[in-house]
Amino acid sequence: MPIKNRPPITNKKEMEGLSRKVHHIVNVTTNKSMYKDIEKYKTSQQKEEMISGDIPRRPWQTIGVDLFTEGQEWYLIMACYYSKFPFVRKVKDLTAKTITTVARGLLAEQGIPEQIICDNGTQFTSQEFKKLADEHGFNIETSSPHCPKGHGFIERQVQTVKRTLVKCRKTREDPHLALMSLRATPLRANMKSPAELLNGRKYKTTLPTKIQPPIDQKETRAKLAATQERAQRHHNKHAQYLPEMLGG
Repeated sequence: MPIKNRPPITNKKEMEGLSRKVHHIVNVTTNKSMYKDIEKYKTSQQKEEMISGDIPRRPWQTIGVDLFTEGQEWYLIMACYYSKFPFVRKVKDLTAKTITTVARGLLAEQGIPEQIICDNGTQFTSQEFKKLADEHGFNIETSSPHCPKGHGFIERQVQTVKRTLVKCRKTREDPHLALMSLRATPLRANMKSPAELLNGRKYKTTLPTKIQPPIDQKETRAKLAATQERAQRHHNKHAQYLPEMLGG
């Protein structure tokens, strides 16, 4: 019988019976084989072409921000798209107030960017975070929930930092020294370190370091553009444009 022609449910017994039927239908239609099929076709799905973003003109112009967990602790990461320099702060909880307060402190130390790129987490779509953006005068750009690779830069930063923290936890090394070493390591053989690109100077680390004059930012942008172009070409060899699916 069509739903619109059925009499309304008027007693608790009928409602309980309906609930059991609904529960059974949900269990039947969400079985393990269905999930296996989804994963099978998900992994065989043709990759879409990579669309590279614009390279920032200067350090700390565009910032990526995210949250991650390691060893039962939560962290906020804020990284510069130009220099690839990651700032990492442990957070006591994941409330919008706490995350906004920690972000506010980092901006007070490093200055105000033009743009912060983040996902659609409630901490970053909250009124507290929007108020921070209004007060400081930067734009918030959220990555598409249907295209997590749009948030790829900060995700790669998270993976690198997590690997560093995991190694330190297992070897009992100082994570602060390890992160400093990460920031002081050149991005490529022909490029400067994140510390030099962001701050214009080499970091003195536990390894011997030769201090050199300030860097040429035009040269850095050209090298970053060449690296990005190579990555895009490599990705697009095995990718193609996929038309947008219409909702059914």
